Amino acid sequence: MATLVLGAAGAAIGGSIGGAILGVSAATIGGFIGSTIGSVVDSWIISSLAPTQRIEGARMDNLRITSATEGAAIPRLYGRMRIGGNIIWATAFREETKTTTQGGGKGGGGGGKVKTTEYFYYASFAVALCEGPITGIGRIWADGKLLDTAGITWRWYPGDEGQTADPLISAKMGVDNTPAYRGMAYVVFEELPLGNYGNRLPQLSFEVFRPLADPDTADMVVALDRLQAMAPAVESVSLVVAWFGDDLRAGSCKVRPGVEVSAKSTTPVSWSVNGVSRAGAFLVSRDEQDRPVYGGTPADFAVVQAIQEMKARGLRVTFHPFILMDVPPGNTLPNPYSDNAAETGQPAFPWRGRITCSPAAGERRSRRCSARRRLQASASRVSRFRGSGLRATGACGAWCCTTRISARRRAGSMPS
Repeated sequence: MATLVLGAAGAAIGGSIGGAILGVSAATIGGFIGSTIGSVVDSWIISSLAPTQRIEGARMDNLRITSATEGAAIPRLYGRMRIGGNIIWATAFREETKTTTQGGGKGGGGGGKVKTTEYFYYASFAVALCEGPITGIGRIWADGKLLDTAGITWRWYPGDEGQTADPLISAKMGVDNTPAYRGMAYVVFEELPLGNYGNRLPQLSFEVFRPLADPDTADMVVALDRLQAMAPAVESVSLVVAWFGDDLRAGSCKVRPGVEVSAKSTTPVSWSVNGVSRAGAFLVSRDEQDRPVYGGTPADFAVVQAIQEMKARGLRVTFHPFILMDVPPGNTLPNPYSDNAAETGQPAFPWRGRITCSPAAGERRSRRCSARRRLQASASRVSRFRGSGLRATGACGAWCCTTRISARRRAGSMPS
């Protein structure tokens, strides 16, 4: 309406003035100016009368706890273990809103406004882990993924007898009503954002470190005690001892005893396997956080003591030699599972069953060779593999498992 009225008024005013500019009459110019002003007025009137559109995001109506079981047993662990927890305390969630407005056009025109409201939630809670005292917590997983704790307020309590109550729990429940949970290790999260977990507490698991209850008791003895306590009818055990291979190519793979650190003092006996000292042993690879990716090979004397301990308990013992493949990421070794073994880089930490000839059976050069030549080449590589430091005379025996491996890898039949 304003466009029509002001357009007519502008044309009348321009017509009364008369004349022309660049061949355009003053009445036409006046009508154009009036129509433009009227259009702006119409847009402002329409937008002011149009209702504001409101959009609201998902909103929680209750706090969903992942696991909170009354009367649950408190786990006891030794060494390093990944363990889940049990929620022992939680606050009501805290809601935070954020509202943004769009639309309306420049100067108030251009249609109705859109107002969007988003909801963000935060929760504070405590998770019981295990019997204390523990010495530390390593990695944390939330819904199976590593949790980046940067920017998250959290703290852990070792579970010793001098443990004090958490200040957040005390502030919420009162000092007289807050237990210190002495003897139990637990973790407290403060204002954990829940948006990445579907507005719920995620399933958490923790890497927990706890020393032996008696530092003078060997891990093996404690493990056997717990095994016989939990399975009193057990009669046979398998003792797994690992050495390390470093290449998928049978002719180049060396199988050696390995250690996590090359310099370490042990008493009363120094580490030694098949006459190899710690300084001369294979050093296992380490991850991006400088942690060994494998545990090392036990010393010969430790294997003998373990067998003697198990035999003294009336257990039948099966010695199980085992090969772990330590081929780290980013290696430049030729990949036998490529034509002519020309591809650089073997898979990281592969299965030992992938040890094969180079190139592997079925790859390009293998097809060109006759069956007789494949047999001769395979026998030569297996012979080198069997001789790669495996002629042991120590307590671990002769590593007979490599003989079984070589028998399955004749005449280009690798891998099995």
